[in-house]
Amino acid sequence: MKNILVVCESLKINGTSSGIVSSTFITLLNESGYSVNVITENNFDYPITWLPNEVSVRKFDISPVKRNVFDKMPKIKALPSYITGFSKDFRNTINHYKKEIEIELSLNKFDAIYALGSGNAFAPHFALAEMNLSIPFYVNIHDPFPMHVYPEPYKKSKNWINALLEKKFAVVLEKAKGISFPSQLLMDDMAKTFPRIKEKGFIIPHIGATMNSLPSENGDDDVALNAFKINILHAGTLLGPRNPTYLLQAIGELNAEYP
Repeated sequence: MKNILVVCESLKINGTSSGIVSSTFITLLNESGYSVNVITENNFDYPITWLPNEVSVRKFDISPVKRNVFDKMPKIKALPSYITGFSKDFRNTINHYKKEIEIELSLNKFDAIYALGSGNAFAPHFALAEMNLSIPFYVNIHDPFPMHVYPEPYKKSKNWINALLEKKFAVVLEKAKGISFPSQLLMDDMAKTFPRIKEKGFIIPHIGATMNSLPSENGDDDVALNAFKINILHAGTLLGPRNPTYLLQAIGELNAEYP
């Protein structure tokens, strides 16, 4: 049995869609016969009851950056981002990930490392790329990165900081043994900016694993799904460009065409 260390940015299953997809990803690894150890940020206060019992999870704290008088000056505070692409806080986060990965590697023997991100940070990915590792690591890319690589209407103009992030992300993809994506469209689109994806990329669709013993939360009883009807649930955030009107219109047209 091969041992995999999963460096997961979020297991916050009651707070983020990434917490859900990371949990199902880890469950898939376990059900595929791998021995899985997980390290993740301590950013929620309920116990992890929904993962298989065989999966070992260790949460770690990220100590806040010590502030000084220069951090109150916007232009000086922004200097690290303009010089390296990383803010002072994000550099602190990356350093914590590196430290925790080193601790885990000193305690256990692993055959590979898998990085699962959340949002638009990719801290575990950057941390692994900066380390001198004796085992391969794989990265999962759940969204386009950086922001100027996004499609419209999310796309941002390419600026100096994003250009630096693009170069650093290219290093991540160069050092990774493999790069997984949840969809062919995302992989092909990212490969336009990062050609190495064409050689290393592969698809692992979002996984429909069953999550048992989920934590309860206030408001759970406010949603009652009718088992005799088709229920549509959006587990992410309804950001500005995500207008649900068009989805509802499409469903209406589909129902009219194929009642």
